[in-house]
Amino acid sequence: MLWNRSDPARLLEFREVERAASSLGMSISSLDIKRVDDLDHILRDLVRNRPDALFVLADPLTSVYRARILEAAGTYRLPVAATYQPWGTDGALMTYGPTCTTWPG
Repeated sequence: MLWNRSDPARLLEFREVERAASSLGMSISSLDIKRVDDLDHILRDLVRNRPDALFVLADPLTSVYRARILEAAGTYRLPVAATYQPWGTDGALMTYGPTCTTWPG
């Protein structure tokens, strides 16, 4: 799961997803992005670890870089789901969450 740990709202979402995954017997790998410099490292981890899918807790930081994240995921045939509708428009397999019109990008 890709998320911005410094965003308090994302921490609540992360805990809920973690709880749901545990109840389903699934494990979650946390990929924390705090600044753009983290993105290259995260993308290398995705290639190295080859998860089954990538779930993005969208926020302004992840949304600004969504094209780059989706391009990398597409290169490695990694399905992406996100919590913000424009990710779906831009190539994520699915989105689930509110439609927000005030975030960038």
